[in-house]
Amino acid sequence: MSLIHGWMPATVQVITAVVLVLAIGRRSRRWRVISVPVAFFIGVALTGAVFWFIEDQGLADDPAPLGLWVWITSTGLAAVVVVLGWRDVPWWRRGVSVLAVPLCVLCTALTVNMWVGYYPTVGTAWDRMTGAPLPGQTDRATVAALQQQHRTPDWRTIVSVRIPDHASGFKHRDELVMLPPAWYASTPPPPLPVVMMIGGEFGNPAAWLYAGDAQSTIVDFAAGHGGNAPVLVFPDSSGTFSNDTECVNGVRGNAADHLTKDVVPYILSNFGVSRAAANWGIVGWSAGGTCALTLSVMHPERFGAFVDIDGQLGPTAGTKQQTIARLFGGDADAWAASILGP
Repeated sequence: MSLIHGWMPATVQVITAVVLVLAIGRRSRRWRVISVPVAFFIGVALTGAVFWFIEDQGLADDPAPLGLWVWITSTGLAAVVVVLGWRDVPWWRRGVSVLAVPLCVLCTALTVNMWVGYYPTVGTAWDRMTGAPLPGQTDRATVAALQQQHRTPDWRTIVSVRIPDHASGFKHRDELVMLPPAWYASTPPPPLPVVMMIGGEFGNPAAWLYAGDAQSTIVDFAAGHGGNAPVLVFPDSSGTFSNDTECVNGVRGNAADHLTKDVVPYILSNFGVSRAAANWGIVGWSAGGTCALTLSVMHPERFGAFVDIDGQLGPTAGTKQQTIARLFGGDADAWAASILGP
């Protein structure tokens, strides 16, 4: 069931609208003239605060959909209706008033998801919330044993790896490596090219696989090239859900050092891939697109190509001055170097 379009998001929104109308109801004149306008005003104020926060933090380059503001306003309205309308009403109206609040929050979340597309289906959302393994996911020991036997268990093999952060000190989540059939062809494995896949803000290393359809894409590519395809690396450029590092070294962590001094050496030493810069590339979306551009400019000795999908020309965390303060601790020279390259 799709969470991006179709009947399910629309059905949830219609049900929520009906519940909210029932929660407000036709009550006293004071309720209609004073309480409901106050609740609506507080809902609008909440929307204004969220709008200001998104703009101030530079969280989005594209304008948010109108539906997001409608449901944020509705959430604030519903919450105030519960408080102001609790007394002197039957139990069922109290029940629908309370129910309206989480339903409005759910509609807000659905609208955000339709905007960013991180969870395309109910299944992917459930798998991410429960921590279910990705299709074809296995561990490093199993892959190593199969490689010694030249056996290809699944040409969609995905390996979860814990890459040490000795060089960067950057705290991060488990990262992923996707191996094509050609990697199992010999011992040691052939020096395959590498593509580093970096997702957008509020994502995680698996986002390209369950939201960006990277798995099916590389599956089709390998099938059409006799099992040959690049090794795909899905690193963690943020460390946490809301830590937008823009892949620079700064107050939010040494993300650039992690990607270039932790991830790259680990992939070279553990998977026998090509060492030539011409055989290493980066693909990034949104904030990850900015990462692809800036890392390639800053490290031409390591990355020979990049694809920037909807990224910026340099690290962005609000205005120029906000970016310098938030990402570089006020160091304007460090910001300039990240824009202009070495």
